[in-house]
Amino acid sequence: MRTMKIAMIVMSTMMVAFLLWNLTLSGDYKSVATAEFDVSANALHDEFADLRNWEDWTTFLQRDSNMTVIFSSPSSGERAYMDWKMESGAGGRLEIEKTSADSVQYLLSLPGWAASRATAKVEEMESGSKLTWTVRGELPFYARFMKRTFEKMIREDFERSLDNLRTHLSE
Repeated sequence: MRTMKIAMIVMSTMMVAFLLWNLTLSGDYKSVATAEFDVSANALHDEFADLRNWEDWTTFLQRDSNMTVIFSSPSSGERAYMDWKMESGAGGRLEIEKTSADSVQYLLSLPGWAASRATAKVEEMESGSKLTWTVRGELPFYARFMKRTFEKMIREDFERSLDNLRTHLSE
């Protein structure tokens, strides 16, 4: 009985310490991936501005072959969106909030999370174009301690998608 009481006190203390530590952490996250392409800035912008194109290169749409994806009509321009639902039940929505000549801004909504904002910014270069893909958001309280891992995971996913896009554009 005494051993169980000590174990409960130790576990309770660890839980309280974790909660207090988690309270001190910021939930804000930011992840950025950059890549250069051998195509014009306009061609690159057009790939990001039409959500239907994303099926050809973005990794998150290729993870689950049973995923259901619905695109708005039209699938490009402000207020265009794509909704997806995975077989496991999770899903989300990506909506174009704003487009300009050199960028596209998105709103990403996932169940149980605060909405995130992403931007694909294109720059013309001498030998093609450069794309900077950024996402910002806020992690839920229970996930704040995983911030660095989460940022790294998003960046790596963006980098794989940009590699896929580079291959797609060279075909």
